[in-house]
Formats: sequence, C-alpha cells, structure tokens
Amino acid sequence: MTIPCKTAYINLQYIRGFFNENNKDDLHDYLLAAVEWRILNNAVTIGPVALALEAADLHRLKESWAVVFNPQFTLYPVDSAEIALGLRWIEGRSGTSFAEQKGEKSLYFKTKYTF
Repeated sequence: MTIPCKTAYINLQYIRGFFNENNKDDLHDYLLAAVEWRILNNAVTIGPVALALEAADLHRLKESWAVVFNPQFTLYPVDSAEIALGLRWIEGRSGTSFAEQKGEKSLYFKTKYTF
C-alpha cells in the first residue's frame, strides 16, 4: 500500500547569534533543519527530522556543541483543529545555550483549536 505524498517541505537555516547573545565574542552558530511531509489531503503531517545544532566555538567543536532533536506527528481532524504528538531530546556540552537543558528527553501531546 502506498500513501500519496503531494507536499514535502525542507527547511534549512543558519543563524549567527540569538537575541540573548549580546556581546560579539559570545555569539554562537546555529544550524536548524526540518523535513516534513503532508499526506492524505494535508490531513496529516509527518515531521521525522527536526533538529537544531549549536556550536559555541567552531574551532573547538568537540568541546562546544549541542543538539536538539524534535520529530513530530500532526493530525488535522477539521480545518481549525490540530493534534500533535512529538519528542524532544537535548544533548550537548557545557558552555552552550541548549546544554542548559542537557539530558532532557520529553514526549509531548499538543492540541490547538482556532476560532
């Protein structure tokens, strides 16, 4: 059985410094990537790849990295409703913004209704 996939999205972004990094010597490098497919007439979105990589110092990458992995499955039962199930896993070295929550692994369930 094949499920027709009409729409696929790939998002790749590079960021040099977040809003909380005020000093030019404290700017970190971030790479954000996501891939998602919309199937069944856009009623379901599968996002198996959603991650953020952080490097506090590119010259010392082994000592200054962090990663956030965030896959998500979303169901749209009606036009104004959204039900999502996802996983968030954070790992990294000290000295990075994401590593403040190092070791966090969480499963989440989210609903949204717009009126």
